[in-house]
Amino acid sequence: MEDDTTRCDVMVSLPMPTHQRLNINFSHGCQNNVVLHAVDFGAKDTDSGQPGGAPAGGGVREVFWSPSEWPGWWRQLASESAGVFSDLQSCDAGQGEAALRLSLLKLSRRYRSCLRASMETVTASDEEDADTHRQLLNSMEMVWNLSEIVLVDQKRGGVVLGQLLDWVRQHATQFDKSAAAVTEAEIPEKHPDYWNTVYGMVLQGRQAAARKLLRLHSGFGTDPFVSADELLRKVPPLAEGADFELRWRHWQAQCVLRLESGEFGYSPRLQTLVKILCGDAVTFEDLYREMGSWYHLMVSYTLYSRPWVGIFELRHAAEDSIEVFGGPSQLSALDQMLQAALDGDIHKLLKTAQATLPDGWLTAHLADLLCRLPDISGAGRPSFLSELRHHLLVEYGSALCASRSLWQLGAVYLDQCGAQGRARLALLLERLDPRTDRRARKIIQMAESRGLSAVASSVAQVMGRRAMAAGQLGTALAWALRSDCSALASQLADTLVKQYTSSGRFASADFVDNLGSSMLKSDRLMFLGKYREFHRLYEEDSLQEAASLLVTLMTSQLAPKYFWRTLLTDALPLLELQPPAFSTAQTYDLMACVEQLRRSGDLDETSEEVRLLRQALADNLWRASIAEDSVAS
Repeated sequence: MEDDTTRCDVMVSLPMPTHQRLNINFSHGCQNNVVLHAVDFGAKDTDSGQPGGAPAGGGVREVFWSPSEWPGWWRQLASESAGVFSDLQSCDAGQGEAALRLSLLKLSRRYRSCLRASMETVTASDEEDADTHRQLLNSMEMVWNLSEIVLVDQKRGGVVLGQLLDWVRQHATQFDKSAAAVTEAEIPEKHPDYWNTVYGMVLQGRQAAARKLLRLHSGFGTDPFVSADELLRKVPPLAEGADFELRWRHWQAQCVLRLESGEFGYSPRLQTLVKILCGDAVTFEDLYREMGSWYHLMVSYTLYSRPWVGIFELRHAAEDSIEVFGGPSQLSALDQMLQAALDGDIHKLLKTAQATLPDGWLTAHLADLLCRLPDISGAGRPSFLSELRHHLLVEYGSALCASRSLWQLGAVYLDQCGAQGRARLALLLERLDPRTDRRARKIIQMAESRGLSAVASSVAQVMGRRAMAAGQLGTALAWALRSDCSALASQLADTLVKQYTSSGRFASADFVDNLGSSMLKSDRLMFLGKYREFHRLYEEDSLQEAASLLVTLMTSQLAPKYFWRTLLTDALPLLELQPPAFSTAQTYDLMACVEQLRRSGDLDETSEEVRLLRQALADNLWRASIAEDSVAS
């Protein structure tokens, strides 16, 4: 994987007319470019005649920039989640609802595993902003986990409190930290966080941990502590059905009875503890600061007030908890996403996440997952979700393609976006800089495997022209043939022919000798291959065949006119052979070529070379005529 660490600052010069009514206008391009141009806002619109701004001339500039750096943990997240995304696309939507939900739940948990693995990478790093990155990943995991609980892993009757407790425990870890400090204290009950930690464990449904802390108190063993410990031990485990509700109400009635009987009258701390067990609303409001968040308050209060309720009743509890924390106006972006997930408001959830979280990872993958959920209670999926998924995948895939290190992953997402994704991928692949042969071959292979032959040809042409500019004619010719660009192939063949004319030797002779059927892509390339074949025949003493091929090259117009003199020079030793290599007809053809050169002024009649050539042609004609007459008689 290539590194993505380049950053540069560039000042763009935009020529502008000298008068003063101009401003700079811009239009967004594709991901990492923008088009700048000058606009005269004093000019009138040509259609309406109203002032509105018109192009002022002075040029247009398209500005590209390197995408923002992708840290290692983010590249890890993108790479691992792309594999999960690919597996999700092959998920059979035709299986039963229960089987489909189970498959989607497993894939959702794999996505969360990717997030947690990235968090571990950030934690182990020594980056300056590691805390910021860890908080970002933790927020994304919180939103995803809650969406999974509420929307994907729907339980019968909508009872999700047990899952929400696990969710709160995972993300509200302040009581774990304080518990460690309390346990290590010399006198635990004297630690300033002792009782708040006990309350916190109870609020999170961790009665066993709360009992362990109570045992550290010097008063443990007295009647109030024994009674509180017994109540914590007898908390009914969460379950579904009327039997659980009956057992819970009976247990809670015991809590209320013991509290009202004054068993804890001499211990206000234990009174507060038992009031929590009784589900006393005032006590929960007093402890809201210790919980730190409205969703913690919602889950904890529901646990000790009506733990059997479903998701719909929880939404009302969420509204009450939000009011305790100052109302909707005090909600952060994370709070808004969590509330939207709890409410099942997918549109608000994705909209807020797209505006808040970077690079579209969560919105693209979550929308893709939710879009595959089976219909529930005949309500059906929101009609917008499929289109929104399509848009988010295109944007996320485009962002990956704009990265120097993750561009190959972008194609995985754009492949799932129909014609729009195909067109966007073609545009982005064509804009990638094929800095090395290896990278260029990767781009071409990706384009060819998707039928984007025009993109593959364009990239190969770019590489061919770069190689040609560097004087690597053999490499350039190989790229030209791969691009199927006959014009470039002809240009390179011409360059090789001219180089031979000036130096007397062929560059990349081995490559030219093995052109095979590729020489058919260009007349000039065919001439180059046939001329190399002439030399091979000459070297193998197949002189008759070599002479015939040479005449064919000239009479068929395959050979460029400027190269005729070189071909005639090559013919000189063949004209002197006995028996003659050229027939009378072939000799006349060579004489006609000499005459054409004379008429066009490309032949110096006074030169010794021309005199020898004419003499050789005449001698060969005489010998060929005698030989042909002897055969005829």
